[in-house]
Amino acid sequence: MAQQTVTNDAQRTTNAQPARSSATRPSAFVFAILALFLALSVLYNVTLPVFEAPDEGDHFHYADYLARERRLPHLEHDLAASHEIIQPPLYYALVAAVIAPFDRTQLPAISRLNPDWFDPDVNADHRSVTNQYAHTAAEDFPYESSVWAVRAARLVSTLLGALTLLLVYAIARRLVPPSSSGRRVEHENKLPSSSGRRVGAEDKLPSPSASRAGGEVAPPLPSASGAGDESALPSPPASRAGDESALPSPPGRGVGGEGKSAQLLPLLATALIALNPKFINISSIVSNDIAITFAATLACWWMVRVWRLEMRDWRRDWRLGIRDVGRSPNAIPAQYAGPQAQYVGPQSPISHLQSLISFLVLGALIGVAVLCKVTGLGLLVPAAALIAGMSVQRHSGWRHAIRFAALAGIAVGAGLALTAGWWFVYNVAHYAHPLAWAQVQAANQTLLRQPALTFVQMIQSIPEVLISYWGVLGIELRYPAWLNIVFYIALALAVIGCARIVRRATFNLRRDMPIALLVVWELTLLASYLLWLRDYVGTENSRLIFPGIALVVLLVAAGWLALMALTPLRLRRLASLGACVALASLSALTPFTLIRPAFEPPRSLGEQEIEALPGRTGVTFSGKIRLLHAQINQRSVQPGEAASVSLYWGALQPLSQSYHAVLTAHDAQGRLIGRREAIPFNGRFDTQRWEPGKLYRDDYQLPIDANAPRGVATIQVSVRGVYETPPLLPIDRANTDRFEISRLKVLGPIEQAPEPQHPLDAVFARAGERLIELEGMDSQVSEGRRALTLHWRCLKLPDRDYTLFIHVLDADGKIIYQQDAQPVQGAYPTSMWDAGESILDQHVIDWPARAATLRLGWYAASDGVRLEAFKPDGSLWPDNSVVLDAHLVN
Repeated sequence: MAQQTVTNDAQRTTNAQPARSSATRPSAFVFAILALFLALSVLYNVTLPVFEAPDEGDHFHYADYLARERRLPHLEHDLAASHEIIQPPLYYALVAAVIAPFDRTQLPAISRLNPDWFDPDVNADHRSVTNQYAHTAAEDFPYESSVWAVRAARLVSTLLGALTLLLVYAIARRLVPPSSSGRRVEHENKLPSSSGRRVGAEDKLPSPSASRAGGEVAPPLPSASGAGDESALPSPPASRAGDESALPSPPGRGVGGEGKSAQLLPLLATALIALNPKFINISSIVSNDIAITFAATLACWWMVRVWRLEMRDWRRDWRLGIRDVGRSPNAIPAQYAGPQAQYVGPQSPISHLQSLISFLVLGALIGVAVLCKVTGLGLLVPAAALIAGMSVQRHSGWRHAIRFAALAGIAVGAGLALTAGWWFVYNVAHYAHPLAWAQVQAANQTLLRQPALTFVQMIQSIPEVLISYWGVLGIELRYPAWLNIVFYIALALAVIGCARIVRRATFNLRRDMPIALLVVWELTLLASYLLWLRDYVGTENSRLIFPGIALVVLLVAAGWLALMALTPLRLRRLASLGACVALASLSALTPFTLIRPAFEPPRSLGEQEIEALPGRTGVTFSGKIRLLHAQINQRSVQPGEAASVSLYWGALQPLSQSYHAVLTAHDAQGRLIGRREAIPFNGRFDTQRWEPGKLYRDDYQLPIDANAPRGVATIQVSVRGVYETPPLLPIDRANTDRFEISRLKVLGPIEQAPEPQHPLDAVFARAGERLIELEGMDSQVSEGRRALTLHWRCLKLPDRDYTLFIHVLDADGKIIYQQDAQPVQGAYPTSMWDAGESILDQHVIDWPARAATLRLGWYAASDGVRLEAFKPDGSLWPDNSVVLDAHLVN
């Protein structure tokens, strides 16, 4: 009787739920992270213009349809309402319930697409024009009612994102339970004896290595509590004493150090997802991507929870050394069945019925995920893995294992049918397929790749997918390249840390099954994503694999901590805090440095700014657009680079269409060496939004051909109307449609000039500063006239454009022919010359028979002052002009 009492007491102790301690409750840090996430999500919400996220307009219109019609749309007849009606309806029904009270009559006015975004001439890469929609003053605060509806709908996504954070934290706590911290659990370490007292040193249980026939008992193994613990109990193999965590945590320093370090993992993983700019962005827009992420994370949490509950007493049995308890009643060792028996564990902490109920709930959760997005069907794969693991763990015989697996599978199917079955039946009734697959494929027909991506091309898209895991916000808003490099380095460190964990770890089904379930789900998700990536355009975005983000942040956090395993706990805390602060700073700055500048309208110029402009063109294009001033913001450009051009212009009247700015660059021979057609203000402020009478500064980058020759390029601007005939607007009171802004020096290698026929040595200077040297001259007859090729060398960059004069004199010194011109027929003014450069300057002149001498020199057209002309001995030429004899010309 006493023996039975002891057994029942021990069994009650085993089945009792452990007291919820402060180690298992979310800490204040979690709530601080959650509050910061909510604040950032609201900031992203109000900063990003409505519908400026992937398919956000279609997502919202689907919800609006449900709110108006209160029925599911027909996937063929109602497709014009929204492309997203092919999606399962749960998320949109939630949004519909939120936006129903709002007046949405002005929704068409804020849903007008921007045709420039779809124009391949100006937005072939979908990055040159930032706004997919034409935004109006209705989006200015205080918002118009329809805009309020969109902002409120985004809050639904924010709520789902917040719940996802809590689930990630809960999963991490399940993977790193409080028992891994090394703290003592009284009811696990001390067992009641038959006399009702706690078992002390004299009552230590025998090790399972002892003889089952009653042989000598082996000494007990040391416990996780440390030396001197009277209740030392054996620990399970394949894991360190007291370490039951699926994700190993780095050891701490001092007493309890390991537990404090283990607590870093859940907090760090939660912060990594909460402060990820991309996750914040997805949580602040209208999209079912956050819904499936939440639903999938919820299902994963439930699977981890079911396994942990199932394994709770198995873990305790390992500590007792009763390694065969629970296999079957006949598997209990003989030495534990007699009068000295201290503990007989049950087969499982939860019964078969409780397990089946858990699987029923799991199936229901998978159904919820399916109603968010069809991707949720992939959760059946980790569910099957969980069933297989529990079947093997519970039953030693294959018949019992198969029976349990079949019942569990039926329970999952019943739960799935309970929540999502109606949707499958509805689709079968209306479209003869549970997923309406033919209608889905027809709706996505225009998105099919022609041809599909090859394996090599899919590998090449990996960097783009990785970048989008933390960036590529909105539709195509990207961080600078250097910031992506920082993230790549952080990711590489995490991979190295995870490799260390894998190299040192040994797989233990009971301990490692939870993390294995997350891995199975991630692999299933990636497999389905690769098929989608192969066949459909615009899928190089990691938001499509965010449903598996829990595993990603857990591995990144574990990898970082594993690299710092030998460092002091204080340093680990500081490093983790530093990473979180850096990520939070980036997320907080992103709305002001990336999102807002991409959509913010330009500031109009004030009167003082207009008066300060260096010159005015007085040019108007077809009486519609006034170009007040234009300038090139640099003197030279390398081939293959871009020139910076600024236009100061505005509308003279309300404009009914979006006009394009066309910038061109031509070399000295008139060949096109650069062209840029773009929507003004980098695509964010088209001409239809210009307020008549206001002037704006508009900056452009004009790319120059990589093969452009060295020389001077002429930069021109024109205005193109897509619906105009002819398309280029004529300039008023001018017989042209192009305005020449200025000239630009195209750099490149300086070619070595040939030796002149007649070497000379004359230097031209200004105020004693040597600027130009005449090295020689070539002369030949060309069509009855003389062609002179002057060999100039630039000694120092001239301060202005100088004009070359050439005089032909007779024997009496009278001028019989004169030519004043810019060098190279005006194509290469001296202000474009560079020090050390050689210039071949050809001039065709008259050379009468009575010509005796040739005289040449330089002067400034602005004041007529000549450059000083010096002889080789340093003396000045008379009249600051070099005189050449006739025989040199002949």
